[in-house]
Formats: sequence, structure tokens, C-alpha cells
Amino acid sequence: MSKVYLGFSLGFNSSAALFDSEKGLLKAISQERVINVKNTKEFPIDAMIKCCKDANVSEIDYLCFSHYQELSLKEMQKTVSDKYKHILYFICKNNAFLPEHTQIFIFIKEVLSNEGIYVIGQSFHRTDHHLSHALSCIPFYGFSKNSLFVTSDGFGDGVSQMASMLRIDEDKGEIEVEELASNKLVDSIGLIYQFTTGALGFKEHQHEGKITGLAAFGAPIYTDLFLEKLYFDAGNGEIVWMIDENKLLPLDDKERALVKDSKIIDFDKFLRLKKTVYKIVYDIIEESNSMETIQDIASSIQTLAELFITESLMHYVKHDEVVRNSLKYNDAPVCYLAGGLFANVKLNQRIREMNLFSEVCVAPPMGDEGTAIGSIMCVFAKQQPDEFINMFVDKQLINMPYLGTSIDCELYEAITMRKQKSDVDIKAYNDDELALVISKALANKKIVCLCKNDMEFGPRALCNRSILYDCTDKQTNDWLNKQLNRTEFMPFAPVCLDEDASDLFIDYESIKKQRASSFMTMTYGCKKEFIENYPAACHVDNTARPQVVSKSNNAFIHKVLKSYKDMTGLKVLINTSFNLHNYPIVENKNVAFDSWFVSNTDMLVIGNVVFEMKNKNAKGE
Repeated sequence: MSKVYLGFSLGFNSSAALFDSEKGLLKAISQERVINVKNTKEFPIDAMIKCCKDANVSEIDYLCFSHYQELSLKEMQKTVSDKYKHILYFICKNNAFLPEHTQIFIFIKEVLSNEGIYVIGQSFHRTDHHLSHALSCIPFYGFSKNSLFVTSDGFGDGVSQMASMLRIDEDKGEIEVEELASNKLVDSIGLIYQFTTGALGFKEHQHEGKITGLAAFGAPIYTDLFLEKLYFDAGNGEIVWMIDENKLLPLDDKERALVKDSKIIDFDKFLRLKKTVYKIVYDIIEESNSMETIQDIASSIQTLAELFITESLMHYVKHDEVVRNSLKYNDAPVCYLAGGLFANVKLNQRIREMNLFSEVCVAPPMGDEGTAIGSIMCVFAKQQPDEFINMFVDKQLINMPYLGTSIDCELYEAITMRKQKSDVDIKAYNDDELALVISKALANKKIVCLCKNDMEFGPRALCNRSILYDCTDKQTNDWLNKQLNRTEFMPFAPVCLDEDASDLFIDYESIKKQRASSFMTMTYGCKKEFIENYPAACHVDNTARPQVVSKSNNAFIHKVLKSYKDMTGLKVLINTSFNLHNYPIVENKNVAFDSWFVSNTDMLVIGNVVFEMKNKNAKGE
């Protein structure tokens, strides 16, 4: 019998997801895109409502969530939108005798029921943070029995990294998610990377990708300093990948008060690690404050992260008896990666190049937003194991994360959006005509903002909410970033056809063997053809982060790329997310139109309607 699961995640980029036990994953939407506030921590009730309404679902059997700490009324009062606070207030006032989590559950049920969405279950299911990360991979890739899940992020439920696996007894119809090894919060390489980002003057939780980009310009001359100042010394030249807490700075009275007030496990160690990393970075900069120094620090912390993760994986697979005994060694296992650290595309390339695994699969929504899906998978595996096995076990899937709002536009709507802007032309086309119109515009070096079909879930724009452009001019990075008001150190990402990818990238085989390439989650070394012909998407270290497209994973973009290639002989386009600086990827047609107009780019596609600036030259001039 079909059951419906509604999941949500909290913290940065809070999100919601909807799953049907017969139909699969229906919807997944981040609150940031609903309210147009990047990386919001607002409680994702609007995203939950939108998931249900977009999927036409009115009854929920299981309400599931994951968080990095225990949920509390105090946190709810800070993160619930003002428009719902009166409901929370009255629920708490009338049910003060009930446990906090019960009051919160009643609040969610009340808000949803006001929208015609009814939760049948009697309570929600809180799932382990890292296990939720791990299982977020499954709807996109399926699951191989001979596999290892590795999750790594800042922290969650007191853990910063975990190796786990699924034990499946098909005869008994039982599934157990088993932790094999884990690291404590204080040993978090994700936190060290995050704190270094902040200490260098960038935004934590948002600009770590800038550090990854800067790393290629520098040299890892400070890696040993980080090791000396943070880690245990084995005394024989060996690195002990555990933080020596005696090396961490002490807390002051104000910080100790914060610890007393927090529900985060080991929050005192979080604050001590942060103070220490900031001091390490500040001391380096004080001696030599230059862009070269910043680049060297970035390179050093990237090298540290790569060393930490690759040696951890080597230990799991080669030396840890619990993990070894759990894997089948007649074939190399599949490795599934999730957690915010694996947004680091260079790190993911290093893992692939270790050749420890038959395939490396990165969760498309690898950050905490993905735990909205993973929490559902944890509960689904427990409540309906037979259905879970039939749907996912030993299945090699490539399910794209096009799970958000579907976008379309009628001509009358387009005319209304245009308002008095008489310098905009509007035309509507069918899909075949539209693919030609877009490819011709791109061949003429026009900037195309594309909003078509369902929005992507996760941090990567995969051509349903993307800006597309010619890839042949290295200077494109400078002027297009300036036009979009962005400061980036990574080049723009490329998009290409699966049939061309092996000509362009080192060690690329095919989407069937390297499914993560569909999701733009790791870099590849570039071949000579790519380096010479597509410099706008090639980094200084001759790597690129491609989205590889087939007919099955995005038929419309496949058609555009094929048409563009036929017209120009070129195999690659720039693909960058469609959003204004410091705003999330566009979610609806009005935000799309306003963002396009502000960006002063050439063409906007919403559904099958094309908006085009009159008398406008290429490069937004």
C-alpha cells in the first residue's frame, strides 16, 4: 500500500522533500528559493506546503526530519516566519504540559491542515544526521549491496564524519543502517575548512567554493603549520588525524555562557577549534598580508582536507577490520559521498583518482538540504523494507534532481511581466523551435538565461535554471562575472554531451560508469582540445567541473547542445546558475524576469516563451 513521506531539514538552507512509496521522490524544494533569501535558516514550512501542493498531495503518513542538534521551542521561535508565529504561540500556550517536540509536531500539523494537508501519523521521526546524509544518495543512484557510504561535514549529532553501510536481509525483509566508523565533532576537517574561509574574510557556509578556487593559484606551504598547531604528533613523522585538544585555545566567560545555552553536542570544542583556526590564519596574515598569502593558505587548507579524507578512506578500505569485513572484496565497492564537505569538487576528483572504488557517487544535494530526503529514506527503509528493496537495491539509477517548482509561461503572462518595458520582444515556440532559437543566440554569443521545466534541488544549476554562454574566450570570466556582480575564483562550469566528454576530459568513460558527472559534483583533468578551445571553463590547474548531458537525463538541453554543435562545431557551453549575486537560484517566473532585467543580459527563456532585449549587442553591451 502506498505511503507518503514528508521530510524536512533544518539549519542552513532548510528544505523539504516529498516521497511516495510507489511513485518515488516527488518533490524537493529549499526554503531559500521560496522566500528568495539565500541560505536561510527559516523553518521550511513554506517549502513543505509547496512540495505538497505542487505534487497535489493532501495526506501525509510519515513526517520525518534530520537536524544537527535536538529541536527546541527556543530555536523554533527564532526560525519560524513571522506569519506563523501567532500559531506557534497559541499551540505552546495551550499545550505547555506536553514535551517540546510534541508541541512542535502539533504546530506543524496545524499549519499544514490550514492549507488542506493532513498528517495522519501521530508523531514525527527524527533520524540521525549523518545516516540521513548517507541515504540521501539512494533516490538518485539506487544502491549496490557492495558499497560504502562516507559522510563528512561540519558536524551533526556530535559526529563530523562517518562510514556506514546498509545490511539487507531480503528473506526476512529487514534493513539495518549500520555505522562502521566515525569521527567526533572536534576532529572535523569540514569545520577547519569552514573556519579558514571565515578567517580569510569570506562568508562561512557560503564561500568555501571560493577557497577551493583560490587553492589552485597558491602553494600548500602552510599545511605543516596547520598540522603542528592542531593535531597530535606521533613522533615518527606519521600524522595522527585527531585534534590535540590541549592545543586549542580556552574559552572566555562569554563563550562559556554560549555553551551553557546551546543544545549542540560538544559546542565548547566547536568554539575552541574556531578560535584556534582563526588565530592560525590571522598570525600568518599578520606576517604577510597579500593575495599570494591568501592563495597559499587556501592551497594549504585544500591540501589538508585532501590528505585527511584520502587517508581516512584508505584506512576504511585497507585497514579497518569492521569495514573490511563488511565489504565484499571480489569487486571494488561503490562509494557514496554526502555531507557539505563533498561540495568540494576538487576533493571528489582526488577520491575518484584513488582507484579504491568501482564508482564514486556524490549526492546531488550533498549539503544539509539533502537530509530532508535522507531522513525519508531512513524511515522508509524501516517502515517498508520490501518496497525499499524493490525500488532501490541493486539498481543502477540516474535520477536527476529536477524536483522543484515547474515553470511555464503563457504569452499573456509574459506581456504582463513586461509591463511598460517596450524594449523587450516576446515570442513563443514549441520545443524544437526553441532549441534552435537558443542555439542560434548562443552561436551569436548572446547570454541566455534559461528557466524551463522543474527546478533543480541542491546547489548546482543543471540547465533548468541556468545562464548559458559561449565558452571560447578566456576573458568571459572577467566581464560576465562583473556583469552578474559576482566575485569568483573558480571558472564557469561547462556543459557538454556525453558522446563528447571522453574527447574533452581525462579518465572520463561514460555516464553509465561515472554517474556523478551528470550532477556537476566533481572536477576532471582537461585534455588538450578542451584547454585550447574552451578556456572560459578551464581552471588554472587545467581542470573543469562539467555537467555531462545525455538524452535521458535532459532531453531538451541535449537538443540545444546538439544543435549548437552542428552550427558552430563547438562541443561546450558555459553553464552557471541563474541568480543575482547573494540571491538563491530563481524559483518563479516573476523573480526570473526581474533578475534577468537587472542582469542586463540578452535573452530570457521561461517555459517556451522567449524574452529578448531589442537592439542589444553581445556581452550585455
